[in-house]
Amino acid sequence: MKATLLLSLFAVFFGLNSFSQEPICFDPCFYEPESSCFFLFDPVCGCDGVEYSNSCFALISGVPSWSYGPCSNTLCDAVVTIQADFQGSIGTDDEPQSYAEDEYCFSFNSSAELGPDLDVHWDFGNDQTSEEANPCSSFVSVLDGVPQNDPYHVILTITDGDCIYTNNLLINCGNQIQECIDLESVDFGDCEMALGIGLINNSCVAISGCSTTGFDGVDYSSYFFSDFEQCNLECGSCIDPSLIDLTAICPTVVIPVCGCNGITYNNSCEAENFYGVTSYTEGTCEFQSEPCDDLAGIDFGFCDMILGVGIVNGMCSYVSGCSTTGADGLDYSGAFFTDMYSCTDCAQNDCFNPNQVDPNAACDTEFNPVCGCDSITYSNDCEAVNSGVTSWELGECLIDNILDFNELEIGIYPNPVDQYINIELKHKLHGSCSIKNNLCQEIIKFEINDSKFKLDLSSLKTGIYIIECSDKNTQYKRQRFFKK
Repeated sequence: MKATLLLSLFAVFFGLNSFSQEPICFDPCFYEPESSCFFLFDPVCGCDGVEYSNSCFALISGVPSWSYGPCSNTLCDAVVTIQADFQGSIGTDDEPQSYAEDEYCFSFNSSAELGPDLDVHWDFGNDQTSEEANPCSSFVSVLDGVPQNDPYHVILTITDGDCIYTNNLLINCGNQIQECIDLESVDFGDCEMALGIGLINNSCVAISGCSTTGFDGVDYSSYFFSDFEQCNLECGSCIDPSLIDLTAICPTVVIPVCGCNGITYNNSCEAENFYGVTSYTEGTCEFQSEPCDDLAGIDFGFCDMILGVGIVNGMCSYVSGCSTTGADGLDYSGAFFTDMYSCTDCAQNDCFNPNQVDPNAACDTEFNPVCGCDSITYSNDCEAVNSGVTSWELGECLIDNILDFNELEIGIYPNPVDQYINIELKHKLHGSCSIKNNLCQEIIKFEINDSKFKLDLSSLKTGIYIIECSDKNTQYKRQRFFKK
């Protein structure tokens, strides 16, 4: 209503014919109705079909394009528009970045056919001009380590016989409009230059990067603020750093509140003074943990009580604490398992998990073989789990060079082994033995000429290993052992 009234007043005082605003003919970056213009009568016909006393009045009305002369001049009725295409950002590699510039290439379109002999003049507002129809130009975005957020005023002037057309464009009009959108998914580059304050996950935070123009080519400068106060005022941020007072004394009683950022706090005092939360509701936030959720970094308290088995840094692990509710107030009970066997349904980072190893586990003696991810056949899945294997497939492993169980054996003791292991063969062997890890990678190889020998394994790390012996005529059966 205010904008319409001001434009109507312009029509009364400066002889505007009519007001028929088209959305494509209005650029909010130029709209400054309270600005002053000289009262020089040099009429222009705006792309909105409105006649303005001069180009200044057209521009502050948000009209970016016009032809010189009154709108009654039917000879000059074309509307020229500018197309700016972002090409990319280049600059120095130092951190924080000391200099950068954004490159754009320009073209223009006309609503009516223009003559073959055109005079085209571009003024990019950066001390560069061009007479080409489709030029490119670069605009400084970082200078001496400081982001340059002032807009560049690009002016296109086309002379077609007696008709003169002008179009205006602002590169980076962040100082004219500031809006609130979430910038979480925008990639501003890996530079450490401070770009300003922006909204991420409903909270005003300091954002760094290489340029306020993202890698998607969009200029986001209008979504940055100079300080937290301005951002909080405009966007209603969930976090206000000015509220944080770490000297405040808050009660230790737990009366949970759910912050506007979706995090549960022990009480409202902690939420406000320790974390700067601007609003909250009573009670815990709705949260549902899922099986196999990684519990790394969750504080369950310093109690020694075993809460169960869960995924920690990608591996099944016993988790201790005071409660399955973390220090963040969220209930993680859904992510816990009652035993290691159940946890192995989760995908783990490695084939061997030392947390699973239990040489004293009471497994069923039934032979229901599985092939572990280490390519070793285990009698059943219980034996695989307690040997530290994280995944397996039903059935025996297809390894041709391993003889049947009735063939020559390798005897080893003690198992598990602490330092020394004794190895016994049924027959004297003239050959070699090797010790391999669970990935079948050879770690130790040695020659033998006996049926008994002792080996120092103190250098091996804790885990499941395989010993394999052979000579020219015989491939002995592999044997597994656990190194403490």
